[in-house]
Amino acid sequence: MEMSEESKVMARGTFWQNLTNVAYRLVSFVYTIAIARMVSQEEVGLFYFALGIVGVIGVYADLGLASAVQRYVPYYLGRKEGGKALDVMKYAVLLGMALVLLMTALTFFLAPNIAGFFQNPKLEPVIRLFAFHLVALQAFNIASALLVALKKIKEAAFGLGLQNIAKLAATLVLIASLGASASALTIGFVASFAIASFYLIWSLLGHIRHVEAACAGKDRAGLGIVMELVPFGISMVGVMSFGMILNYTDRMMLGYFLGQEANVQIAIYTIATGFASLIFMFSGSLIQIFFPVVSELVGKNDYKRINAASHTALRWMMFVSVPILAFIVAFGAPILRVLYGPAYEAGFLTLAFFAIGNFASLLSSPQKLALAGMRLVEIELVASAAGALLNFVLNILLIPRFGIGGAAFASMVSFALVSLILNWFAKHKFGFRLKDSIWKNIAAAVVAYLALQAVELVAYDRIVNLPFAISDGTLAGALADKLVKVALLSAFMVFGGIVYLAMLNYFRLFEKEDSQILAKILARMGLPNYARKIFARIVFWNQKEIQ
Repeated sequence: MEMSEESKVMARGTFWQNLTNVAYRLVSFVYTIAIARMVSQEEVGLFYFALGIVGVIGVYADLGLASAVQRYVPYYLGRKEGGKALDVMKYAVLLGMALVLLMTALTFFLAPNIAGFFQNPKLEPVIRLFAFHLVALQAFNIASALLVALKKIKEAAFGLGLQNIAKLAATLVLIASLGASASALTIGFVASFAIASFYLIWSLLGHIRHVEAACAGKDRAGLGIVMELVPFGISMVGVMSFGMILNYTDRMMLGYFLGQEANVQIAIYTIATGFASLIFMFSGSLIQIFFPVVSELVGKNDYKRINAASHTALRWMMFVSVPILAFIVAFGAPILRVLYGPAYEAGFLTLAFFAIGNFASLLSSPQKLALAGMRLVEIELVASAAGALLNFVLNILLIPRFGIGGAAFASMVSFALVSLILNWFAKHKFGFRLKDSIWKNIAAAVVAYLALQAVELVAYDRIVNLPFAISDGTLAGALADKLVKVALLSAFMVFGGIVYLAMLNYFRLFEKEDSQILAKILARMGLPNYARKIFARIVFWNQKEIQ
């Protein structure tokens, strides 16, 4: 069976994105270790508290335009209407920047009122600094969205990596010069997005010139295209509003219910949920490239290929996410204790609940993007609204009694509800059905988790009391110590991955297309043909027919 064109595009895009993701996660690891070591939990929690508040505001500053361009640019290019695609780019930028300047001013001047509502006066200066983040973030998001829409994944991925490196470098410099405070963290965060935005805009301009040359003299929609963008964008604002409620309401409600303990608890909560996002390290790149791919297929009215591409994307997401999920859920307590210190180990249930919730959301990600590409955004609105309402109610019930564990449990259940609703609509709108192989894949994940959990129960004391320390009291020494311990912990994840791979072969869950994709990836890595064949025999040991 010949690999489909959509699979080839996803493979090429995810290759570059995954290379960047590995580097991104490594830098993010160094960043979180640095702030956990150098900045008090009180200041770390204050920083993330303010980031959550401004994150919610940022949804309305965006007006859904980043999502709109990812849908409409490939849609019009797929219909051979390049002039309209150019107009989408033009008006998305103009409208987007005008809106964000207004929201920046409002956030800056309303900072005292926001801090007063949460009875946390320390929030005011941090929120005022974060107001300028809205401008940098909007420029970053729109430029990155346009590059992804044009399938320039390598440039978009590099921009994200540049932002992460700049965040680490700027933060270390600012902590050394201004002191270890939430303000120093905020300035470094804002500066990193500004730096990355300049690169993305510079890279984007060259690609736009190529599109302009190819579309010279073709029909343009003019200002009328705004009537296409704005309704779709507003719908996406609704979707993202509920999404942000799911992602940030927990922090805001923790701040409201926990009072004086809020900043410290939010620090633990954010470090734990941030580590849980490791689930998306490889699957996130598939999500990013899948949207323009499926939008182009919608433009061609090819629903059979939409269904096939959705199944392929979902299968690959599970392959690359399950070993990480099993490891995080089984080893949550030693991970947090070894990497961030005993004060953060209390977040192990938060880490486990959020990792499972993230995985539940992956089980509907391709379907959600396919529905959005079909302009059925109201479906995601319904699903997100139901999830947000459930999350809000559960937070009220659980946070006062269970604290951060209750907030994480509420998010997990809400993510699962949204995923169920999206799968139901995908079945009725374009015939998507979860295959039996998905449930076998989940069974394989459970086996991998149980194997790792058994190891963790036996080896916990040895893991958290590793009989060596190479730290010399400096930040560099502490990072070297943590990196060595990460390498040792990773050996357990490899063990879980081997168990999972054995179960995939036992259930015979690989398809011919998976073998073709692996061959292409190994070829890109420069492995000779004989080495690729040996690797294929190891991976597909029980499915010789697809090797």
